[in-house]
Amino acid sequence: MNKIFLLILAALLVSAPGCASDEAAATPSSADAAAGDGTGSDGTGSGGAGSGGTGSDAAGVDSAATDASQDGAAANDAQADVAKPTSYPIGVLTLEAKGPGGRTLPITLWYPAAANASGELANYMIGQVPSPRGAQTGVPAAQGPFPLVAFSHGNSGVRDQSFFLCEELASRGYVVAAPDHTGNTFLDFDQSMIAAMAFLRPKDISATLDRVLKPEPNDPKWMTGLVDEKRIGVSGHSFGGYTSLAVAGAHLQPPAQFMPDCSKAKPEDLLCQEIKAAGPLPWDLSDKRVKVAVPLAHCLTQAFEPNSLKKMNGPVMLQAATGDKTCDPVAEAKATYKLLGSPKSLVLLQGGDHFSYSNICELVPLMPAAYKKQFEALCSGKVQPPIDTSLAIVSHFAAAAFDIYLRDQNGLRGEFAAGAAPGSPVEIQSEGVLQ
Repeated sequence: MNKIFLLILAALLVSAPGCASDEAAATPSSADAAAGDGTGSDGTGSGGAGSGGTGSDAAGVDSAATDASQDGAAANDAQADVAKPTSYPIGVLTLEAKGPGGRTLPITLWYPAAANASGELANYMIGQVPSPRGAQTGVPAAQGPFPLVAFSHGNSGVRDQSFFLCEELASRGYVVAAPDHTGNTFLDFDQSMIAAMAFLRPKDISATLDRVLKPEPNDPKWMTGLVDEKRIGVSGHSFGGYTSLAVAGAHLQPPAQFMPDCSKAKPEDLLCQEIKAAGPLPWDLSDKRVKVAVPLAHCLTQAFEPNSLKKMNGPVMLQAATGDKTCDPVAEAKATYKLLGSPKSLVLLQGGDHFSYSNICELVPLMPAAYKKQFEALCSGKVQPPIDTSLAIVSHFAAAAFDIYLRDQNGLRGEFAAGAAPGSPVEIQSEGVLQ
């Protein structure tokens, strides 16, 4: 066990409550206006869980939601399909990309592997957590092309924090590329870079897409033709959710009180460098290659120019939890949903918390005792729904969203019928998805 790694991770995690209030109110401005989510290791899950039903409290509920009863059988069939992973074994590859600001971005690539290939078991979190699904390194990919999903980790997280969502998507026939946002991970966290990260993170995702779409001479030969460049989506948790929205077309326009005075900035001031390069407000950091976004428990809604949210580059399928004390779902997900143009959806987990989207419970047994208490309720099942159920729900709806908009599987649209099915821990708002 890498004790130094665990101590660093735990120290960052227990600082989360102190950063949470910053993230809910911060905007990209200065080092004092922290744009991070205050989380240590963010993530998502795998599995299958569904919902459906009739109307809910949503403003802008899908006009087709009243047809949910006639869509019921199709929705149930679709749910059964999406809950069963495609029988691809999973391959894992590590790459590097050149990121903005002269940074090097390590990238983990999950991909559908060739049948009967044999390699080494993949390990995550610096070798502390073996792949629960037998993902392997050193194996060739199955015949592509496949859709590509970029995943953005949370503030002071790490690229493989959400490995079971990434593994789930790879098993279903997706390539998933997750970069470390260098300077904003739990191994190299730099507080002075927090505000600049609001600019750098979306650019990191674009650099990651470039790297995967343009294989280099030393890359495995099978990377050529692996990805369909016309079928690209993005997801991310917390600060990564903000990142996915920015990449998908939300323009930055921080409130004036958070804007730094760059008139006397030193040449090495990274934030002022980015502001100067971005030009007049609002700032567009989007990547037109991205066709659909699935933000998970995102923060920093107030940093976006409202009109840009009405004109996103593609559908936005939000997820959030009512029990999230870090990124308030009312101020963040619900507020964003109201501003978004159609098509859109919001899958609202009833209960849970900010870490219901993360693999943190995989690491808790390895943490020093002093740091375990923060996650005891979540990881022991005291938080409802239980963590495994939450992760299954997150994965289910993320996969359904990508299948609809990157694979044209229109039979799955009924998954996003507005309402809450009896006994389901999920409530859904949607507009334009069922049509």
